[in-house]
Amino acid sequence: MREISGPIFDVIRRTSMVFATGFLAAFVILHSFPAFADFSAGWRAYQQGDFATALKIWQPLADKGDARAQLNLGVLYDEGRGVAQDANNAIKWWTLAAENGNGEAQHNLGMMYLTGRGVPPDYKLAVKWLERAALQGIGRSQYSLGKMHGEGLWVKKDQRQAFEWIKKAAQKGIYQAQYNLGKMYRDGAGVEKNHEAAAYWFLMAAQQGYAKAQNHIATRLVRGDGIKQDKIEALKWLILASKAGYDNAEHNRQILSRRMSVKEQEQAEDLARKWKPQQAPQ
Repeated sequence: MREISGPIFDVIRRTSMVFATGFLAAFVILHSFPAFADFSAGWRAYQQGDFATALKIWQPLADKGDARAQLNLGVLYDEGRGVAQDANNAIKWWTLAAENGNGEAQHNLGMMYLTGRGVPPDYKLAVKWLERAALQGIGRSQYSLGKMHGEGLWVKKDQRQAFEWIKKAAQKGIYQAQYNLGKMYRDGAGVEKNHEAAAYWFLMAAQQGYAKAQNHIATRLVRGDGIKQDKIEALKWLILASKAGYDNAEHNRQILSRRMSVKEQEQAEDLARKWKPQQAPQ
């Protein structure tokens, strides 16, 4: 999935736009949706790269008002899969899905209007759809609104509002939001300073593999700042952040290594080799 990035938004990525099978299973159990079998067949075709078949299955469902199918048709047109790439058609189907209450479509539509991708920028509409998606619990929209309130972009600058939205996104597992929440607790932006909370959220983002957060939690582990001092664990995070290419991590790793024994360095290297990123809750 392509990413949307910019000088302000710290890699705001569009939300996952095609429903996963786990969600589909939960949906049919909860709602016994009669068109589930057809929709699921479209999903299987999509997974297998047979986008033309997915389009053929989802098109009549979308025409009948199925918001999930409308969302996914928008994805096919946006990415040019099974059809010619067409931003206008993507917007058409996302608008229908958004008006039908689909939060993922609301987010995608908001980002299209925000970035001016395929449509003239319209910040009023962008805020409208992002707010609707955020109120439905879409973490990416919550994070986007938090950043916008923090910078005063197209909404009133309000650090408290920024904190509240970013906190919601962090609790959803958005690692950029977790990292930014750590910074807000560290700096007292929109909330009282709290070193323990800052360390906690840096650690949450680090565990997902975010190199900037790995570097930040390492410096706190070295000092015992909001978290129990642990040089071996700190070196582990610096090794990982350095391998991920974060600029300051290698310099910090070298400095810390010189203050540790060979055995301690080997322990940290072993921990780094065995480490695997944690997945955010779905």
